[in-house]
Amino acid sequence: MIPNLGNHTVQMDGSPESDVRRERLIRFAQELTADAEKRVDEVVAQVDAAAVKAREAADAARKAGLWTAFAAFLALLIGAFIAAVSASLGGHLRDDPQTLR
Repeated sequence: MIPNLGNHTVQMDGSPESDVRRERLIRFAQELTADAEKRVDEVVAQVDAAAVKAREAADAARKAGLWTAFAAFLALLIGAFIAAVSASLGGHLRDDPQTLR
């Protein structure tokens, strides 16, 4: 006895009718297998596309972080230079009272 895809069983007794049924079942099973393979291939393609998209997003975030860090470094460097020049000028003004006149 070969189970049918429903709740019924099909008896295969070697008659031409049972051969036809067997061929139909085999064809149906092959179609299901082909559909399943197609669906699996589609899901694998979607996962691969998502991985590529995630990798691109990570690269973009890395580049944005790099530029942000560079801008912060440059701002701190300029600020340190201005602070040093201002401190130097302030020290000269403090030590030389005639500069204010």
